[in-house]
Amino acid sequence: MKKRLLLLCLLLAIINTMRACDKLNLEAYCQQIDHAIAHSADYVAAHEKKIGEAKRALDFETSPKNKYQINFKLYELYKAFVSDSAMYYLTECIKLADQLGDKSGSVKCRALMAIRCSNIGMYDEALNTLDSINPAGIDTLSLGIYYEAYNNVYSELAYYTRLEHMRQTYQAKADHYKKLMMEILPPTYETRFLRLEQQAQVEGKLDEAMRINDEWLKTVEPGSHPYALVALYRYIEYKLQGNKPQMMHWLVESVLADIRNAAMDQGSMWELANELMLNGDIDKASSYISFTSDCANRYGSRQRNWQIAPLLTTIAKNYKAKSEHTTSQLRMLVVAISLLLLLLLGVLFFLRRRNLQLDAARMALKGKNDELATANSQLATQTEKLSTLNSQLSTLNFLRVTA
Repeated sequence: MKKRLLLLCLLLAIINTMRACDKLNLEAYCQQIDHAIAHSADYVAAHEKKIGEAKRALDFETSPKNKYQINFKLYELYKAFVSDSAMYYLTECIKLADQLGDKSGSVKCRALMAIRCSNIGMYDEALNTLDSINPAGIDTLSLGIYYEAYNNVYSELAYYTRLEHMRQTYQAKADHYKKLMMEILPPTYETRFLRLEQQAQVEGKLDEAMRINDEWLKTVEPGSHPYALVALYRYIEYKLQGNKPQMMHWLVESVLADIRNAAMDQGSMWELANELMLNGDIDKASSYISFTSDCANRYGSRQRNWQIAPLLTTIAKNYKAKSEHTTSQLRMLVVAISLLLLLLLGVLFFLRRRNLQLDAARMALKGKNDELATANSQLATQTEKLSTLNSQLSTLNFLRVTA
């Protein structure tokens, strides 16, 4: 029995220690993120400086081919920064590719435009753009991106539709284009890694999914914007495994990479806000979701706002519940304080009354003491007189005897 009790105490101590460590780690992570958010304006300024340099180079360029390359660079700089600007520079790339007679470049940019449209919830525009493309005679990479764009828009439609029969239709089309895409995209292409990892996750092959993520991680520079996406999926891997320390580490890595690269289209921050809310830290969750909501508004993504909205609603409900609980506690505290004040007033009244009684008793005692002192003084006087008389009598007796 003693051994079991000792083991139970030891287990509880270990659990409490683990919880304390998790709390400390989470606080340390939040400090890193708060520091990054505090300097987010600096990261944005550095990114805008790169954009400004590219724009100045474009102003002095005359070659259509070089203009195409600079416009494409500006598209990549704006891709996760401001959606409308990214689409503008893609449009310029399409015009220049058509002017140069570069069909592959034109198809690639149109496909990328469709991906941008579907990523911000403009599904009709994405499909209209893709349906206007004739992919015949283009290079393999451009064709792969064309299939990727179709896969992307149908995957989004399948995910967001509320009609089951439409979901099945969209998913079938997404799977068709996924098969075509996977056959021709380069092995190290980002979307190829992404789809392979997602498939392994769905099939419950977590070891295979982690192996794919390991390979994907080797292809990106630590701290870069592509690194943020790999880290986000690595977080998902560890979350599926139930490994909380690792999952939070990689989620924070993704969040920091997004902030430090001035990415306005963020997926990891609202995941972190959700984790914090589930952990009971509603204030921090609200702060982070507010930050990523502002970023989404700057980016111009309806889809990201759709994703954030339910979490904002949940946080608002939790805030309301917390506020009501706090209000209830305050009411109870006010009642308790009021009762304590009444008790204190009663005690003060009692003490005041007792003090008055003591003062009266003290005055009466003083009077008695004064009377006693007077009586003692009179007695002393009488005693002195009596002593004098006794002395006189003694003298007279002595004289009578001697006579």
